[in-house]
Amino acid sequence: MEYRVLGPLQVVGANGVGTPKAAKVKILLATLLVRANEVVSLDQLLESMWGGHGPRSARTALHVYVSQLRKFLGEQGAEVSPVKTCAGGYVLEADPGTVDAFRVEQLICEGRRLLEAEDHVGTAETLSSALAHWRGSTLHGLQDSPVLRNASIRLDELRVSAVEMRVEADLALGRDRHLIGELLNMVSEHPFREAFYRQLMIALYRSERQSEALRVYSQLRSTLNHELGLEPCRMLRSLQQAILRADQTLDPHFLHRAAV
Repeated sequence: MEYRVLGPLQVVGANGVGTPKAAKVKILLATLLVRANEVVSLDQLLESMWGGHGPRSARTALHVYVSQLRKFLGEQGAEVSPVKTCAGGYVLEADPGTVDAFRVEQLICEGRRLLEAEDHVGTAETLSSALAHWRGSTLHGLQDSPVLRNASIRLDELRVSAVEMRVEADLALGRDRHLIGELLNMVSEHPFREAFYRQLMIALYRSERQSEALRVYSQLRSTLNHELGLEPCRMLRSLQQAILRADQTLDPHFLHRAAV
């Protein structure tokens, strides 16, 4: 049995790919999955499913939804239900390798280690493998639950960090031209994330597009001044000056040395 939360919620079992039909059962399953192998208290489940505004019968309804979830997992091919009753709550028992979010966290941890060891090929391959697990927005359609919204934010931040590290490795490998389109999108999606501006400026400069690299800096400076009353960080200011003087340190090794 495999579980997917990095996109629409899915369970992959011997009988195919499925998703609970009932909205509350989906939320219940997702809440147990993001805390797989941990006891999730009844209060936490009630908060996730009703946001603290459940009916008086919420606890009784919760037990009914647990029964429905166990039935669904059985229909997907689970011979023994992975949802166990514990003192004060429930736990979904799962091998970490069967939950896409856990697999991704392990891959990103390994990718970070490889980047620190300057194994750029290994970093790029490992983090590309991690990013390929995303099938859309994390826990798509379930962010109305306060508990799942927080889990989604954490996992999406992990994804963005993985992109940053993978781009660092790709730049160190001289894949500058191939990164420009992706980095333009990342800058658009994350207008205050200075790391993507830095990477885009370097990719453009190395692709003989110096004036565009400088315009990216001006765009960031304008955004930060207008929205936050701030200036770009010292690293970006230094990078702008290095581009203006065509500094020879802007080679494939500079980015890795300068990365935060």
